[in-house]
Amino acid sequence: MWAIISRLKALGGRLIRSVQLRYAAAYLLVTGMVLILLNVYPLRFAQDLVFRTKEVSVLGKAEMVASAMAGLDRLTADGVRQVVDLLNDVSFSRMIVTDETGECLYDSAYVSGTEGRYVLYPEIAAALEGNDVFYCRSGAASIESCAALPVIYRGMVIGCVYAIETDTEQAALLVGIQRNMRNITWLILLAVTAVCLVSVCLFSRRMDRIMNAIRIVREGEYSYKLESSSRDELGELAKEFNALTERIQTTETMRRQFVSDASHELKTPLAAITLMTDSVLQNEMDKQTILEFVGDIGAEANRLSRMTEKLLQLSRLESAPATALETVDLAKIVDKVFRILWPLANERGICLSSHMEEKCTVLAREDDIYQILFNIAENGVKYNRDNGTLEILLYHRDSSVVLICNDDGVGIPEEEMPRIFERFYRVDKARSREAGGSGIGLAIVHDMVEKYHGAITVAARKSGGTRFTITFPWHERGVEQ
Repeated sequence: MWAIISRLKALGGRLIRSVQLRYAAAYLLVTGMVLILLNVYPLRFAQDLVFRTKEVSVLGKAEMVASAMAGLDRLTADGVRQVVDLLNDVSFSRMIVTDETGECLYDSAYVSGTEGRYVLYPEIAAALEGNDVFYCRSGAASIESCAALPVIYRGMVIGCVYAIETDTEQAALLVGIQRNMRNITWLILLAVTAVCLVSVCLFSRRMDRIMNAIRIVREGEYSYKLESSSRDELGELAKEFNALTERIQTTETMRRQFVSDASHELKTPLAAITLMTDSVLQNEMDKQTILEFVGDIGAEANRLSRMTEKLLQLSRLESAPATALETVDLAKIVDKVFRILWPLANERGICLSSHMEEKCTVLAREDDIYQILFNIAENGVKYNRDNGTLEILLYHRDSSVVLICNDDGVGIPEEEMPRIFERFYRVDKARSREAGGSGIGLAIVHDMVEKYHGAITVAARKSGGTRFTITFPWHERGVEQ
């Protein structure tokens, strides 16, 4: 029992804090104000319409009686009664006719005994002063209309006609309208409240699912997915959540793979250094052998240093703050890269050639562009065949600058191409180690190209070898940032 009460309290507290409940309360408040307005305005309008109708009707009939009475030069009880008998079509709930002094000459309500007495109603007093008086009031059972008009003969007030009309049918109609509007209002309020409560419960339940999914993912279950077939905002939120978890899962997989690959790649030269150091320390060797071992240890240390530097470069690239950019001429960078790589290419008889258009400029940092082109060209030399060629093409295409690097190397298998920009991925690991590769260079190139809103692709050449294509937005102005 206490568990059920605690659960209900928790649910109530969650609903009270719910944003949806606040929206529902605001919606109910607005609906209530609209319903109140609908209850007041139509009823008031109908009442005013009835009152105006009564005013026209009662005043019209009272004026007819007053005009008929004005035909008498002097009002007397007998004369008034004769005129009333002639006006049998004019009927009131009660009609009183007085002379100029306020003495009652005729009263249709005979039981009241007012004839021959002075009737000092405020309405009659106002009418004897020459004013037309009319008012209408509505009660629960009837609508009472009252009119008082002076009887004027040759410009003089000789009496007054005081008429009262009671209408129970119109009153019942107004009461019925009010009752129906009240019933409709309660039905609408109950329906809206029920719909709002159901919506709040459904919304809260779906939000609880989303919050629970967030907690599960926060605990490390990145493969968790939300099932949602709705097309509303919460359905879109669920789709975005699933896309986010997929991205997180992919990132986490890449992180683990990166850590594993980095550990493996760093462990290899460290193991080699440790093994060769132990061999020197534990075995008697001549000077020449020791020098060879020390040379091998130095080579492994250099490879470890290069690998560490590239890892640091990747880290700096991901977390580096924005720096000032400048207009960089790609042709000048290509010439600089060729001058640096010429000795390595000359040793293997590799021919370096270029065909470049003028004013192929981009907005970037010169050091980064140099790093991109050097890595691409260096790979083209390292993995080329002896006496091969390395060709760089540079030209404009629409609003872009395109750089193509062609080599005559062994090429990359088609199934391996989608992965060559992954960190530590190498097509031929044995050959990569021989060439001093770490599997990080192309990952650095890819990230740097995207940093400057460019794109890089790789494809196999029909004549053999590989083609890298890099595209940058063309920029021909001066320094902007």
